[in-house]
Amino acid sequence: MAIWTFRIHLVPAKSLLNTHGKIPATLEQYMPSKNPGQLLGPDETFINYWSSKSALRSIKEVVEGELPETHSWSSDATMYSRDGEITIEIWEDDVVCSIDARSKKIAELIELVDLISEKTETTFILSENGQVVPREPFCLENAFKKSKAYKFTINPIDTLLQAAHNNNH
Repeated sequence: MAIWTFRIHLVPAKSLLNTHGKIPATLEQYMPSKNPGQLLGPDETFINYWSSKSALRSIKEVVEGELPETHSWSSDATMYSRDGEITIEIWEDDVVCSIDARSKKIAELIELVDLISEKTETTFILSENGQVVPREPFCLENAFKKSKAYKFTINPIDTLLQAAHNNNH
């Protein structure tokens, strides 16, 4: 994933409540792996918050109404995209939104993801750190402005140097 990609997972709020009894502040399974090449550690299990087929159908219908379907690099996923600025991947166990932070339409793209989330009663999970972002006005926009992707658009050299430094430690 490119450093300028703001990536979020959409997770049904109802599933989070049923699984955890509340909406947690972070979800470890969405945090970057400490084992390169592995999504989870050897003792971790991926929780499928999308086990409800009706929830998957619902988000697919909403996304189809907003974005054109595009060629999927996997037969296991359906993908939607607009001009390379936003891509939404729908898997059996995950929904991933990737936004190019360099886009001149960034506010519109964040609003689109916010609208999809509202219509499907999903919660945002940041790929960068596993943080759960409330579905409230400006929360996703504020999370974006704290992201590496946004920082890259403001100061690419310092952001790349910081990323290299963090990878060495």
